[in-house]
Amino acid sequence: MRHMTILLVAAAAATAAWAEDAKPAKPGDALILAARDGQVETVKKLLADKVDPNSADEEGKSALMFASEMKRVEIVQTLLAAGADPKAQTAGAKPKLTALHFAMGHGQDRIANMLLEKGADINHKGAWDATALHIAAATGHWESVAFLLSKGADPKAVKDDGSTVLHELCRSTLDGGAASAKALIAAKADPNATDAKQQTPLHVVAVAGQRPVAEVLIEAGAKVDATDKSQWTPLHLAALNGHKAVVELLLDKGAAVNAKDKAGRTPLKLATLRKKTDVVELLKAKGGTE
Repeated sequence: MRHMTILLVAAAAATAAWAEDAKPAKPGDALILAARDGQVETVKKLLADKVDPNSADEEGKSALMFASEMKRVEIVQTLLAAGADPKAQTAGAKPKLTALHFAMGHGQDRIANMLLEKGADINHKGAWDATALHIAAATGHWESVAFLLSKGADPKAVKDDGSTVLHELCRSTLDGGAASAKALIAAKADPNATDAKQQTPLHVVAVAGQRPVAEVLIEAGAKVDATDKSQWTPLHLAALNGHKAVVELLLDKGAAVNAKDKAGRTPLKLATLRKKTDVVELLKAKGGTE
């Protein structure tokens, strides 16, 4: 979830950079401020005065993107009706983001639907090659995941680090992701897909600690003893992070209790190093050794 979080924090920082008392230098700036702040009548007046509906800041973040990010439904509708381009992209340090990315970072399905009806590309890849579905999954907007899938979003889309949508969902520590994981798998997402670290979604959820999601993955055929580049299994990662419930699940599903990583360390060794007492006791009871 780190990249998604950085992306959204960066976007929020760009928004905050427009101080509340900022004085717009040109009409386009005024439109951006009004769109961001929810000033519907001001937006309408500026558009009536022929201000460009595609006005954007120096990073290419348009009035439509600000409105989508700030949940300004009526302003999004007004801008689109005036010709704002839903396919416009940011530039600068976080390039290729569209209004749809910003909407999905905040679970705005109604706005997303408006953007899609005006031609937004549901599978467009923004910064880090993330799609809107990656962002919805990473930020725990489960209803938005379902919405995007219903509109044809690609559940197999892959980011530049090899992360699938299922990987991003598994990074979330928010409750309620199991149903979305099921939906993604039903849409042919691969529970054994590997990223650049050769980690599967089960590795990732072992770090996050969401047992219900781990259960869904295993039921769908996720390999409990898959190894990444460090030869860590999901059990290594669950033990290292002290997620007793996930450790219990993995052991119940046949995970090798004494699997060794590249350095020869077992899950018990990692749990001991991290002082995860509950996990240490559980692993010892199941035959774990250091």
